[in-house]
Amino acid sequence: MSREIKIEHICRVEGHGGVTIDLEKDIVKLEIFEGSRFFEFLVAGKSYDEIPVIVCRICAICSISHMITSLMTIENAFGIQISKQTMLLRELIHCGGMLESHGLHLFCLAAPDYLGCNSIVGVADKKPELANIGLKLKKLGNRIQEIIGGGRPIHPINLRIGGFGKIPEKHELLALKNELEMAVNDGIKAAAFFSKIDTFPVDEPQYFSALKPVGNRFSFYGKNICVSENSNSGFFNENKVEEFEIRDYRKVCQEVVIQHSNAKHSLYNGKPFMTGALARVMMFGNMLYGRSKEALDMVRITRNPLCNNLAQAIELVYASQRCLEIIDELLDIRMENETLPVFQLGKCTGTAALEVPRGTLYHHYEFDESGKNIKTDIITPTAINLASMEQGVRGIVELHRQDATSVEVITSKTGMLLRAYDPCISCSVH
Repeated sequence: MSREIKIEHICRVEGHGGVTIDLEKDIVKLEIFEGSRFFEFLVAGKSYDEIPVIVCRICAICSISHMITSLMTIENAFGIQISKQTMLLRELIHCGGMLESHGLHLFCLAAPDYLGCNSIVGVADKKPELANIGLKLKKLGNRIQEIIGGGRPIHPINLRIGGFGKIPEKHELLALKNELEMAVNDGIKAAAFFSKIDTFPVDEPQYFSALKPVGNRFSFYGKNICVSENSNSGFFNENKVEEFEIRDYRKVCQEVVIQHSNAKHSLYNGKPFMTGALARVMMFGNMLYGRSKEALDMVRITRNPLCNNLAQAIELVYASQRCLEIIDELLDIRMENETLPVFQLGKCTGTAALEVPRGTLYHHYEFDESGKNIKTDIITPTAINLASMEQGVRGIVELHRQDATSVEVITSKTGMLLRAYDPCISCSVH
């Protein structure tokens, strides 16, 4: 048997990465090939209002995630309060981004692993209903982003600091409701499919991290960072949890430079940790309600990273359900165009975080007296997860080191594990 396993390209993920495994020297390297793009330096010296439209171009899949987090960071820096209408519209477009991203990942990228095929084409051949669900959800998510974002499904132009340039028409929101009701049911079907998939033993992350929802309901927004330590007693409220203010995000994400990767790794207490749908559902799934609670109750979910696929399916139900609630709330408050807030420029610092498709996204900006950017720090979910992903591959290698067919087994299981994390490599090398 060869003492080195080389995966030149991890297929069906966003971006370019590979894996090198040296069985003789016991080395596992998750290699990120894409070059650093230095967005943090690109916005240096830029005016505060130029930053959101630049950083949202870190990724076309995650553009709304970066846009909203950037706006929240600027508003935090300058003490800007947003209206309920703005908050709801942002949450609506953000949930649209969740539908688009989870739909793409689950049905086009992950599902082929479990159906013995290589692409969405094979899924369409073997399970046409699944392929149709995935494409419908992705299209619906893009449509929501297009309606709220000013006519563009990516890199939206309608979101402003403190508000929106133009609010959607009532008939546009009403037209989404039938599709969203079907999306709730499609999410239930997705959860049923992924709940029947057998997982294989993988090293479980010692820590999960996610934002703690405000109040007693599940949400992609939160005011504090929670880190949950693995516990044999179960999950949800039974885990030991440490809590941090968002401005102290560096206490959670301790970044280190890795020689074999163009993306940094993040450690907590010197150890890898996981963020994303699985972390959110494991830590705060007891706050799900309505149809999303039904979806959770009908499945068995564990801390195995492969269950991130199942957790994303549950979040599809939640995101669709939440979109319906938001549309009703917006229609109740009778939307109207609002004047953008006036605020005082001055030397200040802002930090914000948001739960996005792949986990917690952090933005931190510092401004001088004239509102020019003097420092930016962005930590993306995939950069956080890379150390955990590499640790998982190491566990696979150790488990199958002596197998006669270990090369094929290790290669196959490594690809499935890495895809389950739904990495966005372009974001990791921002």
